[in-house]
Order: sequence, then structure tokens, then C-alpha cells
Amino acid sequence: MGFAERIRGNSFYDEEQERVDRARAASPAANPDGFEVLLVKPSQFEEGTKIADKLSGGRVVILNLDDAAKDIARRLLDFLSGAAYARHCEVERVASNTYLIRNIDSVQYEDGGADADDSRYLF
Repeated sequence: MGFAERIRGNSFYDEEQERVDRARAASPAANPDGFEVLLVKPSQFEEGTKIADKLSGGRVVILNLDDAAKDIARRLLDFLSGAAYARHCEVERVASNTYLIRNIDSVQYEDGGADADDSRYLF
């Protein structure tokens, strides 16, 4: 039995194709509610303008500042808070370095926490 016949006899080619098909099936479909959720992880201040542009059109932005230096993260948060205000959006802190920026009218949700009213808004 030659090398080529041994390779043809192995089924690892079929497994690779199956893995690719499963990955495609797991990708998200179009959102029927008409809004889009974007996760951004900026590391430089220059990325702020691109993020601010994404706030239009009812998009919800999840801003993760873990990769940014502390001073850059603060500048980004200040800049994006101003952009959010100008576009009738609000900024909510959802974790230590993660913020939710959304249009005030786009999405409503309830947080079942006891102190939800006290910590809901960033400012």
C-alpha cells in the first residue's frame, strides 16, 4: 500500500469539513429587532472616532477597555460619553472595565439587582 492510498483511507479530511460546517451553523443570523450589538476592545485613543460613528442607527456598543492603558481608557470613556450624549445615547457600566452604550429609545432591559437604580448610570 502506497502513501497516497493510506492517506485516502484516513477519514480526517471528512472531520475537517464537518468542523467547518458546524462553525458556519453557529454564526449569528440577522437580528429581527432591527438593532445591532457591537463588541469593541480599543487599545488606542484614535479608535474612539470609529466607535462613535457606530453609535448611530440604533446600534448597541459594548465597550471593553481591558486592553487600554488607564489614561487612554479614561480619555476614550470621556470622548465616547460626549458622543453618546450628542446622539441621545446613554453609557452604563456593566463590569469593571466594560460599558454599554445604547440609544435611550432602542433597548430597554431590567436588572434585577437590589441597587439597580443607584448604579445604573455612569454619571
